[in-house]
Amino acid sequence: MIDGHRAARQSIGSMIATFLARRGFDISSFGGMLAVLGYPLSVSLSQGGLFLALLGWVLHAIGHRLLARSTERYEHVHPNVPELLRWTHHPVLYAAVGIYAMLLLSLLLTAAVSSDFSTTVRNGLGMEIKDGGLLLAAFWALAFARHPLGRERLEKWIRISIILLLVTGFASIWSRYRLSKIPELIANDWQVGPDVRYQHHLGTFFAGSPYQVHFYMPIGLMNTHLTYAGLLMLAFPYLLLRVVDPFVRAPRALLKPTMIVPLLSLALLLILMVLNNGRSALLGMGVAALVGMYFFIRHYWKWKVVRLLPILGVALLSFGVLVHFSDSMHYRFARIMNALTGESKHTDHQRTLVWNGTFELIQAHPFIGVGAGNFEKNIIQHVGTFGQEHPRLWIPYALAQRGHAHSDIFHLFAIGGPLSAGFYLLFFGLLMYHLTDAGGLNRNGYLRWAPIGMLFAGLLQCYFQDDEVLLPFWIYTGLILGGIRNHTSASETMNDKSDMGPAD
Repeated sequence: MIDGHRAARQSIGSMIATFLARRGFDISSFGGMLAVLGYPLSVSLSQGGLFLALLGWVLHAIGHRLLARSTERYEHVHPNVPELLRWTHHPVLYAAVGIYAMLLLSLLLTAAVSSDFSTTVRNGLGMEIKDGGLLLAAFWALAFARHPLGRERLEKWIRISIILLLVTGFASIWSRYRLSKIPELIANDWQVGPDVRYQHHLGTFFAGSPYQVHFYMPIGLMNTHLTYAGLLMLAFPYLLLRVVDPFVRAPRALLKPTMIVPLLSLALLLILMVLNNGRSALLGMGVAALVGMYFFIRHYWKWKVVRLLPILGVALLSFGVLVHFSDSMHYRFARIMNALTGESKHTDHQRTLVWNGTFELIQAHPFIGVGAGNFEKNIIQHVGTFGQEHPRLWIPYALAQRGHAHSDIFHLFAIGGPLSAGFYLLFFGLLMYHLTDAGGLNRNGYLRWAPIGMLFAGLLQCYFQDDEVLLPFWIYTGLILGGIRNHTSASETMNDKSDMGPAD
């Protein structure tokens, strides 16, 4: 009788454990899908998806732990229990953990000498340090990418998210209103205000005729054009190599029906990027593309790269024609095109003024920084002092965006000191080493170069402080690191194809 009760309890326990292991994986997979598909649409949707992905991962792990303790092997309890999503220790991601650990240490030290410890800590946790929670997306993506059921799903979701990003961007070109604000506009009878503004008008087709069509700066469903540019930056290397690599290997490959979507997507992305004019993101995507192209030239294309010369010539000629005739479109469009050729914009001097203030903060707090959440307050104080010393610069300085340093490395140095900035450089150094090391072969041949752009774009903008860009960045990073295999021969990986690119 006792043995019967024990067997019944074990059976019920095994059923519960099996349920948690299976449904936890399903919840994690569904949450990951929302996180990836949601980032072009809504940061709240994307972060909610991440929460579900992590919650499902925990339930899945608990189920496996309970099954492992069962007297029976869990494969015999249910043959369809998914393999365990394993937490993976990776030096690149732990270097990223170091960034936020140093920010937290700096905050605690700063708060200890402040007049209000709790308020200082609360403000810091609500600003830069809270973004550390998004780093869990990289650990999840790394585990999911190494799971036999996970990689293909994650790759598919990323392809769909890129399409969503481009479609929403194209739609925003023709909308006078910001797409993300339309529900609020409807609720307020289409009244604009400080928080709900019109799109930036760029030009008019057929101006003066009854058929004139206005076009605007594309931002998709994002709130700023820089955020949208950062998302385009992450997508660009994949689309570029997805088109260029088949062409270089066999030019007639572009005639295949399967190349229609990649070709149209790349063309649309380039149009969106030119109209968006996020030059920091353009720098990042340019460097990422060059690194990826160099890698492909060295390992795959070799002399075949000369096939790109005619296309490069046509592209440069087309760009020159566009710049030449931009004046006939609209003065704002002409200003954007001229900025792409190196002409300064009105925001350039504001960035240098903020950098000047940032350097002053670094000199005043060289060891632990001013603490997370304290950057803007200290910069405002600097603006007052600087404005008294240089009255003619006070107005442009006061109009500048002062919530961040307009450079990731400067911002981290200012708020977290040299240790935080050092871990930032260590993170990107390790990341680039793993991505470019020929011994660290990666299935994601086209996708793997996306994170590199974040470092170079971050020289001129604070993308590391933008959670709308940071979340997909961590997902890309985790997926790519999950595809690296350090001890695989090149001949083996050339036979291991992935629809995200050739095996590297």
